[in-house]
Amino acid sequence: MNIKHLTLVVGTAAGLIGFSSVVLADGKATYDAICSECHEADDFEGESADDLKEIISQIVNGEIDHKKDLSKLSDQEVADMAVFYASGGK
Repeated sequence: MNIKHLTLVVGTAAGLIGFSSVVLADGKATYDAICSECHEADDFEGESADDLKEIISQIVNGEIDHKKDLSKLSDQEVADMAVFYASGGK
């Protein structure tokens, strides 16, 4: 394992450990209200929160088609939901 890969792994683990319970609770509330009908909480577990935020933002902005209209989500709700999904809903 090279140092760049190790840094990425350690950084990701530290980020997962550091998820705030408030952020997770806010993300869960958004998930419960909008996403739980079609997605399981652990559908995206292990994915990067940043990558998920980008994808959800693209859905919000109409750049990616999605079954539900997410256009009213705030930037904070998108970020919180990305963290919630990345954590596997834990």
